Amino acid sequence: MLQKLFVKYARAVADEGERRALFRLYCAMFWTAAVFFALSAAVVIESFLLPEEAESGMPYLIFAVSGLLWLTMGVAALVTALVFRAEYKKILKRAPSAGEMPEIAAYRSKVQAGYSRRRKVTAPLVVLLLAGAAVMIALIIADVVLYPEAESLTALGYAGIVVFGLCALIFTLVWMFSEMKRSLNGDAAEMQTAEEARAIDAAQGRKHGYSLREDKNAQSYRYLFPDEELRREAEALRKRQQTAVMRVVFVLAVAVGAVLMAVMAIPSLDALFPQGFYIPVAFTLLFAAAIAVSLPALKKFGALEKRQKARLEEVPEYAVHLEIYRKYEAFSKFKGKAIWLFFAAALLLGYVLAAVFPDEVWSLTAVIPLLAGLWVNNALMASLRKEVLPLEAKIDRMEAERASAEEGQAAEEGQAEGEGVQSTPSEKGN
Repeated sequence: MLQKLFVKYARAVADEGERRALFRLYCAMFWTAAVFFALSAAVVIESFLLPEEAESGMPYLIFAVSGLLWLTMGVAALVTALVFRAEYKKILKRAPSAGEMPEIAAYRSKVQAGYSRRRKVTAPLVVLLLAGAAVMIALIIADVVLYPEAESLTALGYAGIVVFGLCALIFTLVWMFSEMKRSLNGDAAEMQTAEEARAIDAAQGRKHGYSLREDKNAQSYRYLFPDEELRREAEALRKRQQTAVMRVVFVLAVAVGAVLMAVMAIPSLDALFPQGFYIPVAFTLLFAAAIAVSLPALKKFGALEKRQKARLEEVPEYAVHLEIYRKYEAFSKFKGKAIWLFFAAALLLGYVLAAVFPDEVWSLTAVIPLLAGLWVNNALMASLRKEVLPLEAKIDRMEAERASAEEGQAAEEGQAEGEGVQSTPSEKGN
């Protein structure tokens, strides 16, 4: 498993010995992080099970030892991650060497360029997150100093927690939306390096399988809308829809997050709204907003699809495009709806858990069907793309042959015109 996860790093290294050394460092980073997260779960569970009063100090000793191990592994995970990141960044900045494949140097260059583009987004987000953490720490310290006799945090300390929570939420949303936009626009690093990755894997003795993350045409309308005018309309419509959905979801998510964090942080508000309903209500609002914003664009897109389908059926040279369209049409009628069933199951499970455990946050586990739905949808989409890829390759060959024939015909016509111009003086002389 780790070998598969490590592949994207291995492709940047030509020397086999250096690849093995980097892989050992990657394993150290992975396993320290895995142990850290396992200990995190253990500490959380122990904190819930810890009795208020115990006959012996053993439970508290176990909790203290777990906390110490958790802190130690956290430091180890951070150190190994920083060391691995520094080593990999050094490799990416390396100049091409005489003995390595040109594809490896090109791969490093493209990955480094992708990191540079991503850094423009993440750098301000990291500053925001650190600022939020600083505000939270400052307000909590001020709370303790100003109100030393209080048994728990006052509104001042809770305000710091809410500020940091909002900063963390904004960080997550902006990063997630930027990654989605990059993938939809075909700018993801995996898409940019797909050709180099295939060549490097073959040279390094690995089988290169299909991946949606590398498939530029998975989000392209080039083959579904061969009519350029209709394609431009479809792409512009999709861009407007994506922008509208992202803006509405972002604003609503921040607003809902602010309310929920304030309710959770202030005990007097927490009593008004059972904790179990936090997650299902938040997801319901976000899904409803996204669907409401998408409906007008989906209606217009359906009209565009009907116009394009009629065009595909009229023009004989669009026969292969029509075959691709019918595959997507069949997918959207059945397999494409599977993800909505998982979404509905997640919401239903969330409300059921909230009703059974109103004062607990067990409804958070309802996210599991949601993640499962995304995984199933990606698997089904990958299967569809594998069926469509040969048809897209066939269209590419047909277009290349047509372009070659047109160039040849234009060259012949140009040669004939040239011969005609050259014969004119002799004709006049005669």
